Amino acid sequence: MDSHERRTFQDPTGPYQLPNDAPEHDRLDAQSASIIALMNNKPIHAPLSSPKKILDIGCGTGAMTVILAKQFPQAQVIGIDIAPVPADRHGQTPSNVTYIQGDIRQLINSQDPNFQAASFDFIFERLLILALTDWPGHISAISSLLKPNGWLECQEFEWTIYAASGERPMESMEAYAAVVADSEKIGLNVNIGRELPEIFRSGGGFGEVKHEIYECAPHERVDRPELIGLERQIPDLWRFMIGKICSGKRSEEDIAKYQREFNEMWTSKLDGTERHRMHVVIGQKK
Repeated sequence: MDSHERRTFQDPTGPYQLPNDAPEHDRLDAQSASIIALMNNKPIHAPLSSPKKILDIGCGTGAMTVILAKQFPQAQVIGIDIAPVPADRHGQTPSNVTYIQGDIRQLINSQDPNFQAASFDFIFERLLILALTDWPGHISAISSLLKPNGWLECQEFEWTIYAASGERPMESMEAYAAVVADSEKIGLNVNIGRELPEIFRSGGGFGEVKHEIYECAPHERVDRPELIGLERQIPDLWRFMIGKICSGKRSEEDIAKYQREFNEMWTSKLDGTERHRMHVVIGQKK
């Protein structure tokens, strides 16, 4: 991933940390395909039957929006993102899809008829880890859009990595501590994945909550080519995010030092057994 200084951002002053440009669209699509492969070609986990109205929050290029629309052709599917969805990137947009550019936090409290309380059968979101700053408030707010017995599904990573022993070796690194601390300064929680089950249980009004974990390597594996769109990105994404998140909060010398520490870890300190964790949490509205 290129230097953050040469990339285009939807709102450079906002909480969302990733770019909005053609290279990012390519990255998002490759990532989406690999995440679905990681989940054994099961893009969603909620046990849906015949949903009539579906919301895809943070829909990006519309990859998952189109999948949902094709899987449930009888449903109205709304994809929302703070950036415009690139036109016809996944072929002709299905007739049951509507894309809306906007911030879900504002639309929930608006008079927009698309976002009435208790109107959705299924709400899906994935990898908003670098966009949201109040997860308990967010889960509580979007759950108000669900009909009784409707489902919410969140798919989120932890940024840390796990050794085979269960230990988290990155957490002893100065660079990791700096990224976590600087993320918290702007309200981000880079390990939200492991906290989501408790957030669902404590504040979303859900009667049933289920939690599944998938693991991927923090580096490309030749024996898992279907995951290349995810695993190949991880080292570059880390380096990019060090520069983006720590910029303005740390000296250039410190940022360069953190980059070197991560490079050293990825090139010489991993033994091949380490894994990132992807958490899938679903909750059914009471």
